Amino acid sequence: GRVWARYWPGWGDSTPENVAAPVNVSEYGLIKLRSFTMNAEKNNFTPKTFTCNQGEIIDIEITAVDKDYDIIQPDNGLSLTIKKGETKSLQSQMSDVGKFAFYCPSCGGLNSSAVGYIIVIPPQIKYQSETIPSSNNE
Repeated sequence: GRVWARYWPGWGDSTPENVAAPVNVSEYGLIKLRSFTMNAEKNNFTPKTFTCNQGEIIDIEITAVDKDYDIIQPDNGLSLTIKKGETKSLQSQMSDVGKFAFYCPSCGGLNSSAVGYIIVIPPQIKYQSETIPSSNNE
C-alpha cells in the first residue's frame, strides 16, 4: 500500500508537483469516475500524472492551449485530436494495474515533454487485522 503514497493524493503529506488531484469524484453504483483537467501547451502537458484505482473510470479534460494536439493512449486504444482552443475528454475504465503512458506523436512522441501517465493502483482492501492469516509463522 504505502509504495503508492508518492502518487496518490491523500496518502502522503501532499500531492507531488505535476501530479493531478481530481476535480471531481462521482459514484455510479460500485464504480467511481475520477475527473481531471490538463493543459497541452508548448508541446508540454500540465499536469503529467493522473491516478485512479483499478476498475475506476478516469476522465481527463484536455485543453489545447496554443496549437492542435493529437493524443494517443495505446494500451487502451484511445486517440483523439484536439484543435487549438478546444477541450476534449480522454476517458477510459482502467481495468489493469500499472503505469500507462499517453502522448502526442506530432510533438515528438514518448521522447518528448508531451507525455503523461495514468497510474492505476489496486483498490484498497479493507480488513480486520485478526482475520489475516500469518504467512511467516508469527
